[in-house]
Amino acid sequence: DMEGVEDSRELSITRGVWSPASEPVGPASDGLDRSNQPALPFNWYNPENIVRRQEVFTELSDQREGQDFIQVLEFAVRDSQDVNTSDPDSTGWMGVMRNLSTTGEDFSEKKFLEIWVNDFGVAQGKLIFDMGEISEDFYTRPPADSVSFKGRGFLDTEDVDPYDGDLTVSREDFGLDNVQGNDDLNVPGDDGNDDFEFRRSTKDFSKINNYEGNSLLDTEDLDGDNFLDEDNAYFSYVFDLADTTVGTGALVLKNYDPVERPDNHWRLYRLPLDDGVAVGGVPRLRSVKYARLWADGLADSSGVKVQVASVKIVGAAWLEEKISTNDTVEPIPDSEPGGAFRVNVVNNKEDNFYFPPFDPGEDINNEQRREQSLVMDYVDIPSDELGGGADSVDTGRQGSAYKQVLDTGQGRSQDFTQYESLSFFFRDGRAAEGGGLREGFSEPSSGTMFFRFGPDTTNFYEFSTARLTAGEDAAWREVFIEMQPLTELKLDPPEKLVTVEGRQVEYRSTVVDGDTLAVYGAPTLARVRRMTLGVRGDDPSRSTISGEIWVNEIRLRSVMKDTGYASRLTGNARFADLLTASGGMRKLDSEFRRIEGDRHGTNEYSWNVRGDLKLNKFFDGLGVSLPVTGDYSYSETTPRLAPNSDIELIDEADKIEARSTTRRQGVSSRFAKTRPSRNPFLRYTVDNLSVNGSRNTSSSRTPFLVSEDETITGAANYNLSPGQNRTFRVAGFNVSYFPTLQLGLNGRQSFRESADIREDSSGTRFQEVRDPVRTRSLEGSMGVQWDPIRSNTFDTQFSFNKRQDLDLKKDLGLLESVKEGSRELRRDHKSRVSWRPGVVRWLRPVLSYDTNYIEDRSPAVQTGSQVGDPLLRRVENSNTREISTSISPRQIFRENTSGGRSSRGRATRNRARDEQIRNKGNTQRGGEVTDPTQEGKTGQPGDAADGEGQDGESGETGDGEETEGTKRPGLGDLWNGFTRFARSFGDLRYTYRDNRSSRFSRVGDRPTLQYQFGFQEFDRGLQIPGSNLIEDNTSATFSNRFDTSWNPTQTFYLDTAYARSVSRSVRNSSRTKTLDVTWPDLSVNVDGLEKWRLFQRWAKTSSVNGSFRRQTTR
Repeated sequence: DMEGVEDSRELSITRGVWSPASEPVGPASDGLDRSNQPALPFNWYNPENIVRRQEVFTELSDQREGQDFIQVLEFAVRDSQDVNTSDPDSTGWMGVMRNLSTTGEDFSEKKFLEIWVNDFGVAQGKLIFDMGEISEDFYTRPPADSVSFKGRGFLDTEDVDPYDGDLTVSREDFGLDNVQGNDDLNVPGDDGNDDFEFRRSTKDFSKINNYEGNSLLDTEDLDGDNFLDEDNAYFSYVFDLADTTVGTGALVLKNYDPVERPDNHWRLYRLPLDDGVAVGGVPRLRSVKYARLWADGLADSSGVKVQVASVKIVGAAWLEEKISTNDTVEPIPDSEPGGAFRVNVVNNKEDNFYFPPFDPGEDINNEQRREQSLVMDYVDIPSDELGGGADSVDTGRQGSAYKQVLDTGQGRSQDFTQYESLSFFFRDGRAAEGGGLREGFSEPSSGTMFFRFGPDTTNFYEFSTARLTAGEDAAWREVFIEMQPLTELKLDPPEKLVTVEGRQVEYRSTVVDGDTLAVYGAPTLARVRRMTLGVRGDDPSRSTISGEIWVNEIRLRSVMKDTGYASRLTGNARFADLLTASGGMRKLDSEFRRIEGDRHGTNEYSWNVRGDLKLNKFFDGLGVSLPVTGDYSYSETTPRLAPNSDIELIDEADKIEARSTTRRQGVSSRFAKTRPSRNPFLRYTVDNLSVNGSRNTSSSRTPFLVSEDETITGAANYNLSPGQNRTFRVAGFNVSYFPTLQLGLNGRQSFRESADIREDSSGTRFQEVRDPVRTRSLEGSMGVQWDPIRSNTFDTQFSFNKRQDLDLKKDLGLLESVKEGSRELRRDHKSRVSWRPGVVRWLRPVLSYDTNYIEDRSPAVQTGSQVGDPLLRRVENSNTREISTSISPRQIFRENTSGGRSSRGRATRNRARDEQIRNKGNTQRGGEVTDPTQEGKTGQPGDAADGEGQDGESGETGDGEETEGTKRPGLGDLWNGFTRFARSFGDLRYTYRDNRSSRFSRVGDRPTLQYQFGFQEFDRGLQIPGSNLIEDNTSATFSNRFDTSWNPTQTFYLDTAYARSVSRSVRNSSRTKTLDVTWPDLSVNVDGLEKWRLFQRWAKTSSVNGSFRRQTTR
């Protein structure tokens, strides 16, 4: 569908996306330099319900949508009291700017810049549009009494408290001066004209662009990279508003008509992107980050206005190519006349002579839907370069335009093989709808129209026709191209060799109903990346061709809906504990589709078997493990289409040639002792030894390659732990005097034979053998692990590993190569020390130190080394220092009662005990009080419960007894309450961690032990100079964390934490500092809701929990 012919980027003209413009710094000779010149005080805004669509697009005057209001961006000079006419730098420029992309938009394929402008008939000044790299420094004149780090050269922003990319209205929404103050109060440091105010009812826009109190984050950092960009490298496009004659300057359309539209001053300006004035540096249309729109030379009196309805960077999905020759399809020199070829569009909304090939239907407003077509407009393209003669067909010229048809979702070529046909409409655009020719044309279109599609410019399918008759035949013509007959043309012998872009390719063709179908080279419908439309001058009777051809609805039709199948069968068997066997089969045909993808495209068949035999079961008494594993697999794939083609494979012989097969088989075994030997010699030798080996072979065949591979591997490992449980005590410490030793030997040998399958000129296939490839490796390894000192509070660990290349001379035999010596490939060691001193039960501190060192001397590290350089190393060190402590309030304020492990149970018993103590003084035995202070007084149990005594408000009973409600708490009760509150807190935990790491490449000598164990910085003098050290980096992170919990009741739990970390890193001389703060970090849980009356009936157990976490990163 040609609705996508125009590929344009229309910039939003909504007020909020634009900021004040920074000062232009273009050439002074062109009047584009406004350095150190403040802009004219102005406002920009979107007035509501002011401009109707038909005022800009007059062709919609008789349609309902023409009555709709459209959004415009209006610029207006402020009232005279805001204009500082005494400022010697005051000029008549004003403007706005915006960020288009943080990384830059690509406008290199766009063609024009279009702007709709209304200056209300003043016809004075210029409108300038800049795009590229533009300085963000627009706030250049802060108040004179503001802080010094404001204004020109500084990043001015409201985002200061905190600096987090968000606006905190109560602390930050004070304007770019960062000073809160009413404009009328002359607050020191406050800009006297920055208070925001706007009410729709008044339509007063004088303060709509002010910063303070606008609830928006105002900043000069338009691209959000936390830096003030001050670079200028952009293109300037100047539109002279004094040009009021169409065709003069950049003016292409004006709506003013002294009779029909005397008050309509909307004008359309258009400039080619190639006509921009380059400013500063090297501007690039391939990477445009900013846009600036500014006016200059307007009257500096208040009330001057300019409106903008649209800013559009216009491109086309179809890109024009240079005029080229017919015989070689190569561009002609610029000095040679070749006529003109342009791509355009026509539609039913803007062109009253256009009629679509079908009824486009109506939208929800009962208006006809927009429908448009691609137009190939060509003039004076040579058809006979020599002015007539037999060679005219070969020496003509052609014009064309192309479109990429990649799958934009996956970035792949389009697959047309899933469709049966392709169709499109075309007609002679010079023909009028009712017959004859359109006004302004004296003859119909001439030449041959062609349509090409394929993977590239030298391999493609082509439809061409010279039937462009206008006259009475003005209707659209629909073309159908059947895919299968088109692809089968490639099975015919080539008619000739033709040159396309300097390359000779085979040419085949056929004529169908007067139209020509042709194949150039070897295209495939499976990989279509490009479509081309064009015309060529191949009429011997004409010297040039001219015309206008409309094209619409290029469409793939009739999707293939063949059914696909997939099947899988698996099985396994077990014979006691001696043998296990498994196998499977899988079959998948080319038409099978998964839910998430396209059809499979190939027929696949595969099967495999595997067996595991435990040979050690035949001699169980020896205490050894000896499993043997074998496997075999076979797979084949047969494509539906021939390789690199779109021709379906029908003959069985062709399928066999296109088939790919793979066979794999392998066997492996491992020996190890499972039970210790009684013989001491065997216990320290064979018992600690394990050996494994494998042999794998494979053979494969594709339409282009056959190969056979064999790989043999073997490994032996020896582990000795003589002092695993042997220690002696010194001053309360367990000292281990023997480390654990690990030795290893690993070998690998592989062999590969292969041959390319080629085809000679007669079509006979043959094999071209490649040189065999042999590889071999033998490595030894050693590891030591030792925990020298241990106790209940102190712990040490150390491990060391080393890997050695034992086969340096691959051109010698293995034994001779081993005798030549070895080379270290890698070493690493890790150390850890931790101490948990037991001071008191309620305080549990932990101190630890971990370090890890890695040294790599593998062949990959030697890349880029020069002749004569020593063997290079890549060294890394990382270490962690940690101090943590835990304070337990429940250990400090321990209960005085014993028994019961549950804290909740103890809390329940405490409440019961407290209740008993409170009631102790009121306990009566036989009608007498037991409190000695009340001896001699009598009363009934209910006397105090009534709340009334003989003394009225005295709070005593009729017998003079004091009630429980008036008992004053003593120091013991206060202490008990405090301890209960303290015990409701969980452990108070604090952790400080210091993580440091470094990595350095191209190191000659080994670093010192101090660096290896993390006690010293790296000595850069060990690095080989004169090399690119892009891998070098260092980092350090310092973090603090505090957390605890609170459990005031049996059902309420609160966990809280605070964390802060500071990270510093250096990479490629680039330094970075990051601060992370997490606070608050809360989680709340409430249990036992089922005891509430509301939930008792509906829930057996019920709880609710919630959390809140805020993390700030700078």
